[in-house]
Amino acid sequence: MISKFINREKEIEILEKEWVKGNSLIIIYGRRRIGKTELIKQFIKNKPHISYIFPEAAKKTQLNEFKQLVAFSLKDELLMNIEITDWYSMFDYISRIIPDNYCLNLDEFTFGIKSDRKILSDLQRIWDQKFKEKKITIILSGSLLGMVHEDILSHTSPLYGRRSRDILLEELSFWDSKKFMDIPTEEFVKFYLALGGVPEYLLAASDYKKFDDFIKEEFFNKKGYFYREIYFLLSQDFREIQTYFSILQAVAYGNTKPNEIGNFIGKNTREIYPYMENLIRLGMVRREETVIGKTSGLYFLKECFIDLWFNFVHKYRGQIEMNESFTVNKRELDAYFGKRFEQLAKELIIKKKPFEFQKIGGWWHKDKEIDVVALNNETKEIAFFEVKWGDIEIKAARNILNELKEKSKFVKWNDEKRREYYGIIAREIEDKESLIKGGFLVFDLDDFAASGSA
Repeated sequence: MISKFINREKEIEILEKEWVKGNSLIIIYGRRRIGKTELIKQFIKNKPHISYIFPEAAKKTQLNEFKQLVAFSLKDELLMNIEITDWYSMFDYISRIIPDNYCLNLDEFTFGIKSDRKILSDLQRIWDQKFKEKKITIILSGSLLGMVHEDILSHTSPLYGRRSRDILLEELSFWDSKKFMDIPTEEFVKFYLALGGVPEYLLAASDYKKFDDFIKEEFFNKKGYFYREIYFLLSQDFREIQTYFSILQAVAYGNTKPNEIGNFIGKNTREIYPYMENLIRLGMVRREETVIGKTSGLYFLKECFIDLWFNFVHKYRGQIEMNESFTVNKRELDAYFGKRFEQLAKELIIKKKPFEFQKIGGWWHKDKEIDVVALNNETKEIAFFEVKWGDIEIKAARNILNELKEKSKFVKWNDEKRREYYGIIAREIEDKESLIKGGFLVFDLDDFAASGSA
């Protein structure tokens, strides 16, 4: 369980506003280990509340546990001794005894749906008949994202139109994630490019000072925390685990076009689109289009952990199983960091905001590609960036910027009217001040550290 609470100020503010309203049905959802339970704990800690975490168990077990908890919390001896066999009766009883200005938190509610889908219509009926007239805040949270979308949030759900707010809890930013670990910026960047901003992952890594030690013990170790984590993630939301597993593997290995993914898993291109939509909806994959122009969209893994797991744990599983001291080639690991560093560079550009841009992303056309392009359609300003995971000498930096200028000529956007900026983002850049004085946008890991303390 997460024991360190960082950020989430916006979410707490939303929840407090709902509490003040006096009558709310709130849905909080997000992938496993993202911090839903800790967020709710922080919100309800100074409020009268009943908080129940649904186990992945039979309906009767869930009902009996919940009944005993409510009876104990509200000191109701009658409830403690009577038998209740359905959720309608349970919710009806609660509606008659729960005081005003109370919070009822049903954590991992999707396990309740899994055991008895009727819980949805039972709750809907009591909400319409009784709860909506009371000063009560009900929170439903869940990690089974497919079930949340289909059974709680969709227009076919019995609860449709009843919720007052839904909150999708996403990963923490790089700078909030850094608060979990008091280590040098370069070392933390490696952790972040491996784990992203998942709070419980960061907490699991916080005992380590060196990334090499961490990945060896927790990824390249049969007893490591992350060695089998992917199976827990996939088994919760997918029935066709093998197909989704193969698609994620395909994208991790650099197959970003639909036909490439189809070829890798042995399916026609048209057959993979429903799978891709599900993966996007569940936050595992993102689809990206070139920031300017029209080309087919490309697919990338959104989660760092999934990307790293397929590129190293799955790829070398046989060797890991046979060799307790397995280590990965540094060049291969640096190539992985280089790929993920491009996304982190976008985070820095958004935070630094060298000008008021409206759009940011990658650009590609035929055999030409620019890592990051930011633009403003109104002011006609555009910035081009190359991103390198490496230490760049001043001569090499100037060559990279000159090549970037040449590539930018292929970007057809407000030609002759636009104001252009050129930049480079790298691990370390020699004499970067001279490049900045020359009008270039130049950032390295020192800027990541400075932005965190700003």
